[in-house]
Amino acid sequence: MRIFLVVRPCRGGIATHIRVLVRQLKKDGQEVFVAAPNDALAQDSDGYFRLPLSRHPVDIARSAEILEGLLPKLEPDVVHCHGILSSLLKPFLSRQGNEEAAWIYTAHNFPSSFFSQLAWRWAYTSGRPHRLIAVSRALAGALTRCGIPAPKVIAIPNGIEIRPEPPDAAVLPAGSTILTVGRLVPEKGTGQVLKAFQALKKQVRKPLRLLVAGTGPQEKALQALAGRLGIGRDVTFLGYVPDPAHLYRAADVFVTAPLREGMGLANLEAMARGCPVVSTRVGGIPEVVVDGVTGFLVEPNRPLMLAQAIKKLLDSPALARSLGLAGARRVREHFTAEGMGRATLKVYEEAKMSASS
Repeated sequence: MRIFLVVRPCRGGIATHIRVLVRQLKKDGQEVFVAAPNDALAQDSDGYFRLPLSRHPVDIARSAEILEGLLPKLEPDVVHCHGILSSLLKPFLSRQGNEEAAWIYTAHNFPSSFFSQLAWRWAYTSGRPHRLIAVSRALAGALTRCGIPAPKVIAIPNGIEIRPEPPDAAVLPAGSTILTVGRLVPEKGTGQVLKAFQALKKQVRKPLRLLVAGTGPQEKALQALAGRLGIGRDVTFLGYVPDPAHLYRAADVFVTAPLREGMGLANLEAMARGCPVVSTRVGGIPEVVVDGVTGFLVEPNRPLMLAQAIKKLLDSPALARSLGLAGARRVREHFTAEGMGRATLKVYEEAKMSASS
């Protein structure tokens, strides 16, 4: 099968999802082509095409023009659009050249604003994709509330590649290490993690450190917040870490505090390496982190509750280890790249049959 992935501008978890999906589809013997604004996604595919896609109308029109030229050349069996911006392109194409392919859209993030809800509804009603994939059941429900028929939406959770662990790449000094990984943007709630860490330091006498891996527009503001909270010496901003595997293994507790989240790939990565997770009860996160089994969940915007949950794990290494081991088992049972690839390929095959009939 010839599969053409069309991807909106992305970094972080979505970019990781695309790379993992490409590698898995190719392992299954598929031809995979990628069109995206992110040149880092060129790796592993059978062909990469750069799209100047952004929210600007001129870039959308230009991207649609490029896509229209590529479809007759590639003759894909499936066109799989990732994110709302790429899903908006199909209505701008002429009917010639895209009638034979099955079209699939994937939503990675919640349509939180009225505009994004309207955009998804318009993308569906104008483009008429054969199926929509959501990365969690919660997100699938949000799409149906936008007016998309429930039978057209299927939840396929993110999967990660389970690899043999290499030797540790870094040795951290003695003490308890708390780790958070993610883009430094408001919806990820990293400021709540900093406030929780401040509260935690007042309750715990042993040395503590917080590692923040990631970059984004809030980086300087968060560094300033750490200074104002009086925790600057104990917080290390690591910037973008291409492979944070050694950080997950060295951490005592992994923490995220999103205000909204489609699923939360970083939580999966931490769980896969046996690290207990503390996160917020939003979006698709409860489908990944089972409260009291693989970690703890608290309500969003509650840094004191976040601190209490972290302290509970630091106070009981046996509990932390038990939850960490349960998390690793859960990832291997439900959230592997192989499982995600099989489920996605099944959607492709069903959509292709529907497009041919």
